Amino acid sequence: MRGIRCGVAGAMVLALGCLDPVGAADAGSAWAFQPPAPRNPRVPPPPPPPPGDPADPSNNPLPQGPTDPKNPGMTPTAAPVKYEVEFPGPYLKREQSKTHTFSARVDIVAWRERYPPPNYPPRYDTFDFDTLVVVFPLLEETAHARSVRSSWEGKLRIDGALADETVTVLTGYPLGTRLARLEAAQGRCNDVTLELSYDVQVWRHVFDEAGALRVAWPKLDWPDGVKDALEPQFWIDHATDPATGADTPYDMAAVKEALGRWLEGARLKNPRDVTPAALAKILLGKVAGEVQPSGDGLSYNTAGLVEGIELQGPPVTLGQRRGSEHDMAVLLTALYRAAGIPARVVIGVTRGGNGFAAGRRNRTRLRSWVEFALYEEPTTAGGKATLNWIPVDVAGLRRSSSRPPPIERPWKHFGVLEDADETVPFAVHFHPPTTVASYGSPGFWGWMMSPTLPQTARQSLQFQMAVAPVRGGEPPRDGRR
Repeated sequence: MRGIRCGVAGAMVLALGCLDPVGAADAGSAWAFQPPAPRNPRVPPPPPPPPGDPADPSNNPLPQGPTDPKNPGMTPTAAPVKYEVEFPGPYLKREQSKTHTFSARVDIVAWRERYPPPNYPPRYDTFDFDTLVVVFPLLEETAHARSVRSSWEGKLRIDGALADETVTVLTGYPLGTRLARLEAAQGRCNDVTLELSYDVQVWRHVFDEAGALRVAWPKLDWPDGVKDALEPQFWIDHATDPATGADTPYDMAAVKEALGRWLEGARLKNPRDVTPAALAKILLGKVAGEVQPSGDGLSYNTAGLVEGIELQGPPVTLGQRRGSEHDMAVLLTALYRAAGIPARVVIGVTRGGNGFAAGRRNRTRLRSWVEFALYEEPTTAGGKATLNWIPVDVAGLRRSSSRPPPIERPWKHFGVLEDADETVPFAVHFHPPTTVASYGSPGFWGWMMSPTLPQTARQSLQFQMAVAPVRGGEPPRDGRR
């Protein structure tokens, strides 16, 4: 994938092309979580019921331990203790901020016959719909970045004509994800375009590693919003089988075996024999020492562009000992979760480094890294708990050295994201965590259409990153709501 620099000064463009094979296979097939009928789009299962919903099994736990004599089979429970949580906590200090404008564009094009038979016009499909909804992630805050809510803007175009410019923000999804939703009424078209833009304040940061290494495991449960980072996730724990279209769990036996072996090598009988940050550092060193970065992880088309990210799954990355930086981040996240550390993959756009436009200045690329939760319970009655999401760049550590530094020394890519002030995160899911479909490789967006979803379509994405302008008379943008 090669980066494209747009003609506007200061703007960097990452163009992600669409699937473009020959003939009827010209379009990608839709995928998601549940096995479909033949050639129907694959759509993920419904999201979990909201907290408190009687349909949520977690609200009706199986009995454990002694039972309540007045209600046989039920366990007497005390109200859970919840602390007020301060975010960000004291172990990651933000400084030297910048504000960038992030823009994303998604183009979905109906199938067209690329090479028709001689003397025949090309065949093509259309999108016929009663309702159409397109969603794209809105990532409000990460370790080093915060989006400016008042700047969220979007447009939905049908065959180039504006259909909607009101962004409805959907909330309640795992890992703090919000979804921008735009929709169109009944119509027929050949292409649909989603445009989304917003300002993001980013910071460089300083990591107090010594202090973080002293933070113990929580005595009570992880707080709400953090527990999500221990739950199964699409493209980390399971994925669509390309042969059957079925949602298939990965065989994580090799991942669990590696975790046990690496714990034994570190002379640990249990993951909790060391603090969460110390365990995170140990596992980071193991992955960086054994897995070689390979490729950019993008799916290419015949025009040299890509349609999304190609992920091979943690067991394959571990077994082959190679993978893209996206694969390495997914593997490390799976290991952290298996060890009991809440963790998430963060995907963003960055300037600099080994980008898509080799040999050009101001190169830009897609980037993935890991954030794990560092949660400290209060030490005094009435005190606040604190939470930091700690960034970890496993591919960056491996690129800096094939052998990690001694564990007792601070590591450059542990707790510090290089070029953080030139990196804009935009997703913590490779596919929206709800019942929407997309086509080909995961590309962060998804849609719903009634009465039926198209069987095939071509998707392409384009990302832009530019320094946010400050207009005359306006104060500097600081990311406040």
